[in-house]
Amino acid sequence: MSNIQYLSSEKLVSPRERRYYGPLLIISIIIWILIALSIVGLLYALGLALFIWFINGLFIAYIKSEAVKVSDTQLPQLYQSLVKSCQLLGMTTVPEMYVLQADGALNAFATRRSGRDFVVLFAEIVEAYGEDSPEVSFVIGHELGHVTRKHILKRLLTLPGSLVPLLGDAYSRACEATCDRYGMFCAKDSAGAIRAMMILSGGKEPGRKMDPEVFAEQHTRDRGFFVSWHELESGYPTLSQRVYNLRALARGEEPARCSRSPLAYIFATVFSRTVFILIIFAYIGVVISMSIAQNKAKKANEIKTSSQSTESSTNEEDNDEEYDDEEYALESDSEVESSDIKQETRDDTEAEKANAIVSE
Repeated sequence: MSNIQYLSSEKLVSPRERRYYGPLLIISIIIWILIALSIVGLLYALGLALFIWFINGLFIAYIKSEAVKVSDTQLPQLYQSLVKSCQLLGMTTVPEMYVLQADGALNAFATRRSGRDFVVLFAEIVEAYGEDSPEVSFVIGHELGHVTRKHILKRLLTLPGSLVPLLGDAYSRACEATCDRYGMFCAKDSAGAIRAMMILSGGKEPGRKMDPEVFAEQHTRDRGFFVSWHELESGYPTLSQRVYNLRALARGEEPARCSRSPLAYIFATVFSRTVFILIIFAYIGVVISMSIAQNKAKKANEIKTSSQSTESSTNEEDNDEEYDDEEYALESDSEVESSDIKQETRDDTEAEKANAIVSE
């Protein structure tokens, strides 16, 4: 079963990747525009970009210092597998490739920094596949698919839209399906590509002994609610689906889409990561709003208390002035009465003197 000729350069990209990318890009552009119009949103976006830039820089530094760089003198057979895959895909620049010890994990990934692409293979996967085999060419081709299709840059561009329930994960799964096609194309051996997936599924030794046809049937047979929900929430196709897809491509056929439980779409939307993220942000927003309202009320009370204190002080000053005026008035009245009494006393004295003279 081998029909690699079916995977021409026009058919390396999964139809679903193109189908989902358009709506995802439009939604993301609209959200980016709204963020740009909001000063707060723009500050958050710039802060996030700066955070990602620093984290990515530290991660690349970790790879460069802890992983083994593959070259024509360091793991030369593995390096030749990389070069051949790049030539098959028409890549003029060969990305840097590293082998990283990862505690036995079977995995690989591609990343990018300052315009340079990097491919990292975990040491266990190189041990399982060998340095020069269709299996290792499959995994290298898969990662080169991410590089060629510029998935990393597209993911950053469509980051806001990827939060839309169902759509973001669907696009991610389509990208992975595309890269599996790239991997099979670089392996130039459909059996080797399928065997690579079986080893990822069942382990180094058991995976080579397992029947891919039986494993692929799991994807078509188990189509219940929870399996459908799991598929919709994942950014990767299930391993059984990937083997199913590769077998279809090896026969020269486009993989057929299996049905899913309708109820799973509702649950995957309502209980999606995006909804939980929005709930968390909404909760944070409510807490912040309540805190702002409490601060405003506290300041208003402080202003009111200060105003009342000022008014009380003013009233006390007015009362003191009134008291002083009354006291001054009383003193004035007392002085007038005293003056009148003295005047009456003088008048009486003069009258007595006058009477005494008359008597004489």
